[in-house]
Amino acid sequence: MYFAIEILRYLLPLLFLLGVVYLMVIKFLSNEREKRSHALKLAKNNILLPIRMQAYERIILFLERIVINHLILRINQAGMTSGQLHAELISSIREEFNHNLSQQVYISAQGWEFVRAAREETIRLINTTGGTINREEPSLGLAGRLLEEAAAQENDPVARALDFLKAEAGQLF
Repeated sequence: MYFAIEILRYLLPLLFLLGVVYLMVIKFLSNEREKRSHALKLAKNNILLPIRMQAYERIILFLERIVINHLILRINQAGMTSGQLHAELISSIREEFNHNLSQQVYISAQGWEFVRAAREETIRLINTTGGTINREEPSLGLAGRLLEEAAAQENDPVARALDFLKAEAGQLF
């Protein structure tokens, strides 16, 4: 009996000490894992942030380029008919959109939906306005009508998309 008490007298502090050391090692390893995870996140952000910002820049540039005023100034040429202008406007929007299609990977799904809606609404505006004008008349007729229709829009989808994407890009910092 005395021998068992003597063993417990030495064994209990040893077990207590082993338990404390075990808890300290577990805590240390957990902290090290968190540090590594945090360092990986920082490294990932340092790599991805410039790419994401470039994607926002490209999509915002696309949206600025499909504003009706900008499209007409860039595409309309002397001697064009309304039909030619109509076709060039639609072609330009589709080409620009296809060129920037991969940028959807870097922006939110909601942001991309705003971009798609702006593109579709702009194409719809061009198509509906283009349908009311003789295709053989000079392009200035279609251009003027498009500018009037764009100015009359109360809820400009391109402006909404621009505002949303600028706000979203601002949250990256």
